[in-house]
Amino acid sequence: MSRILIADDEAELRGLLQRYLTEQGHAVRAVPDAAAAAQLLARERFDVLVLD
Repeated sequence: MSRILIADDEAELRGLLQRYLTEQGHAVRAVPDAAAAAQLLARERFDVLVLD
């Protein structure tokens, strides 16, 4: 299981990606901007980053 972080300012796209990747068996976190992504990256490790 991959840990994936999605950072995208478009809520609909962010939700779509999160839902799809979760259904594929990945652990997914999603945030709306770079500041929130930086906070998570300081505390958690991810295998993949999806950035807008």
